[in-house]
Amino acid sequence: MGWATFSESDQDWDQLLQKLNSSSPFSLSNWSRYKHGTRWTSLKAIRIENGACTSAALVLWFRLLRIVTIAWVPGGIAGDDACESKELLQLISTASGTRATYCRIALRARTNDLAERDLVSRGWSRAARFIGAHETFVLHRSEHGLSDKSKLSSNWSRNLERGLKRGVTCEVWAKPNAEEIHQLMEQMTDFKRTLGPQ
Repeated sequence: MGWATFSESDQDWDQLLQKLNSSSPFSLSNWSRYKHGTRWTSLKAIRIENGACTSAALVLWFRLLRIVTIAWVPGGIAGDDACESKELLQLISTASGTRATYCRIALRARTNDLAERDLVSRGWSRAARFIGAHETFVLHRSEHGLSDKSKLSSNWSRNLERGLKRGVTCEVWAKPNAEEIHQLMEQMTDFKRTLGPQ
């Protein structure tokens, strides 16, 4: 059948992502609602094959000059990510009401030559420019706080120092769980005493 719009509840969407083993917080309903409050419009897309949902993608989009749609799938495609570009682009174009769509999809797994050839054969191509950070910075803690804050903004520096004073620790999360990420986002919203995404 191909790609279609998911029209059930946010809770149903988040449960579907769990079933499809998505570990990205950028596919969850909370992220959709948060981004919907900015210039982005969200579209929850599912791919149906033989009567079963095999893939899901949270697509964020906006129209540029009313003639082209800029789309972004920050959480990647959950489930089977082997999809034809034409199918997903057609759904986005129909939803946005434009004839042309430019779409970027974040790949959540490292690609090898075989995977990249498969994507190219399905109509996708590697973007010329990378979005986001290529690397992570490491700061060492001393008895007086952070060792080198010169490359941090004052806001980052203040928040990290505050975290150290509160005994916050960090560790690598080897196998993130989408439900736990969702709960963390809700706790952060409560902590900030905001209504958060509605």
